[in-house]
Amino acid sequence: ANIDLSPLGEQINQNINLNDALSGPTEAIVKASEALTAVALRWEDQQSNASRNLFYGLIAIIIIIFFFFYFKNLFDQSEFAKSRKINSILKKSKTLSKEELKELIENLTK
Repeated sequence: ANIDLSPLGEQINQNINLNDALSGPTEAIVKASEALTAVALRWEDQQSNASRNLFYGLIAIIIIIFFFFYFKNLFDQSEFAKSRKINSILKKSKTLSKEELKELIENLTK
């Protein structure tokens, strides 16, 4: 008794072809999802870097402002600044009365 297996062979071939046809889109979907995952992770890294850079930038601005006022205070207490104030008062003294001039000099020497 001979059994014809050719229809079964055709069915197996169709299944293999169907698997090949489905594996292409499946691999494409897997690769696309992997790429999207990589992009999402890279974006997350960039966001954390951006927030870290913003934090460092704010700290740098605070330090710069602190040093600006610190050195400004040192400059205001220096002899050079006092001599500039005295010179500006002497220029104004031509228009000031003697009492106003005395008050200004007393304020300077405090």
